[in-house]
Amino acid sequence: MKKVTFTLLVLFLFVLNSFAQVPQKINYQAVIRNATGLPVPNQAVGMRLTVQNGPVGAAIYTETQLPTTNPFGLVNLQIGTGTVVTGTFALIPWATGNKYLKIEADISGGSAYVLVGTVELVSVPYALNASTAITSNDNRWTAAGANILNNNVGGVGIGPGSGTFPANDAVLDIWSTTKGILIPRVASAAAISSPSDGLLVYQTNAPKGFYYSKTGSWVRLTDANDASGGSNGGAIIPFASGIPVALTTIAGGLAGTPSFVGFGSSAPSVSILGSTIDLTGAAGTLLNFAFSMPRSGTIKSMTAYFSTTAALSLIGSTVTITAQLYSSTSPDNSFTAVPGATVTLAPSLSGIISIGAISNGITTGLNIPVTAQTRFLLVFSTQAAGISLITTTAGYASAGLSIE
Repeated sequence: MKKVTFTLLVLFLFVLNSFAQVPQKINYQAVIRNATGLPVPNQAVGMRLTVQNGPVGAAIYTETQLPTTNPFGLVNLQIGTGTVVTGTFALIPWATGNKYLKIEADISGGSAYVLVGTVELVSVPYALNASTAITSNDNRWTAAGANILNNNVGGVGIGPGSGTFPANDAVLDIWSTTKGILIPRVASAAAISSPSDGLLVYQTNAPKGFYYSKTGSWVRLTDANDASGGSNGGAIIPFASGIPVALTTIAGGLAGTPSFVGFGSSAPSVSILGSTIDLTGAAGTLLNFAFSMPRSGTIKSMTAYFSTTAALSLIGSTVTITAQLYSSTSPDNSFTAVPGATVTLAPSLSGIISIGAISNGITTGLNIPVTAQTRFLLVFSTQAAGISLITTTAGYASAGLSIE
């Protein structure tokens, strides 16, 4: 019987960093000696290498190689690169228990293999288990600049879960009975420029609440149990004068006496239109045409309409009708104009104006936040330019306000 002696048995494993591909091979080195104990130089040696579950366990992977010794009888080879007899090296389940390497050889270079020995593979080869983590669904992380990406094609579950976990229709399924998810908190959602559709944040400044981005605008999520909340659907606030209003301009063509328009009723202001409107009034004065917001929301658009009820001669003059929303956030009886919440009606009135002449307009793309209990007042007014600057324009006024 041939006697083959292997000494200086060394196993090396080269593992790249955790984001690189782990090489599917184990470096193996040994000195081959003959029966007298002398090295066998410059000779082809047949070798059969088997990875198995125990010292005499079932074979998981077997391959053969035919390395040639160097002048000192040393052979260098890489397990995993030989001729496969059975199994797949990349599919060896390193994490399922201890693995052993059975070594067989034919010193003459043939295939009459003689058992040399069986050794346990200890900690170093188990780094190959990292390749399973890198390519499996449980830890497919890659670095992309300042970002870290998870390349899973399936769902990710956090927590022990129950039932089907993660859910089949979820990219991320988080399970807990005592904790929640903390959404990013920002002082103002508007501070995020060019938000992606569906982006969700919690705004800490008033009006507080969850906001999501929709086509570049922020929409507040509201709740029926929230004192500042209600339905998530939009609301349309209607305004109609009921009887005709009379809008005046004063010297210089400036707005004179405006008209407050409510829900089927209207009244002229008790003073010339200024930067502040005071609705304190006196007993019996028809003045309060303001409504109070029952919930927080966002003004999205505003429209206005005017139809003359008296003929006008505006030769050389032009009268422009404007609908402006005023608010009292305190709330109290002092109102100021809401920036952006205005409609300039077209066409302007000029020349000979007959009864029933119509002007209207709409302002869209608004994103004006409002808070619960804020009072709003709609005011129609006119301005004049041209020869005659002191005018009176009578007609029916109506408007609408969209709040989400």
